[in-house]
Amino acid sequence: MGKRTTIEADKQPTGKEIRTPADSTVKVFNSTFDDVKGTIDEANEELKDAAKAAKGKHLNLSAFKHVKKLFDSFHGAKNESIAAEKLAAYLANFDKLRKYYKLDELANLQGRMFAEGEIGGAPEREVDEDGEPDLRPTHLRQPGASAASVVQDLATKTGASVNPDGPAPIDQVGRGKPH
Repeated sequence: MGKRTTIEADKQPTGKEIRTPADSTVKVFNSTFDDVKGTIDEANEELKDAAKAAKGKHLNLSAFKHVKKLFDSFHGAKNESIAAEKLAAYLANFDKLRKYYKLDELANLQGRMFAEGEIGGAPEREVDEDGEPDLRPTHLRQPGASAASVVQDLATKTGASVNPDGPAPIDQVGRGKPH
């Protein structure tokens, strides 16, 4: 067996060596950082302005970021066919889970989910029997939409009658007491 050596207590290793950068490295990085910081701040301001404008035109930024991340990960993949397979599986699962949790019903989107047209633009108004544009609000232009039940509920709550010969005709609701 070999001879055992001892190290003085104040010279014992304390763990992994801590390494610090050279002063020239700090100087170069600081100079580059200061040069680029103004550009980064300007870019952040431009992004904030663009996000505000997009939100004003009904773009959901969370949805955009999520989809953009999927898009970028696909185009940044080394193997496009594997990336396409993973993307297809993700989207199929997303659709399955969306149906399972009935998210469309929860959001009450029915026929409005996939409206076409410019972002923030109103869909084309259909022409009624008289050849005039349908002026009803969008939610009343959906298939099966009707305000009749809402009007009847309000009439019942206020004590009005839908019968014009009744005690309080519905056309008098909300006009105050007759003199």
